[in-house]
Amino acid sequence: MNLPGDMEDSSDKILFLNFNQDFSCVSVGTETGYRMYNCDPFGRCYSKSGRGASIVEMLFCTSLVALVGVADQEGFNSRQLQIINTKTIDYL
Repeated sequence: MNLPGDMEDSSDKILFLNFNQDFSCVSVGTETGYRMYNCDPFGRCYSKSGRGASIVEMLFCTSLVALVGVADQEGFNSRQLQIINTKTIDYL
């Protein structure tokens, strides 16, 4: 799935794609980062690159996001869960 004008590298592999609880947003985890989109109107509301995410879950349409890294990534792997506030960039 390529989203127009959004993927820095068109070969970026999607690892996770899911709606939030009320289907108002979509979260996407890739080998090189993660992104969140509003559904109506469609548009990117947050993105972060630099480290892959195998699971990206939003709490409804809030700034709280749960992240799980990818298996081969040092410091943030598939056995770690991180909770981030995307507005303040604070890890809880």
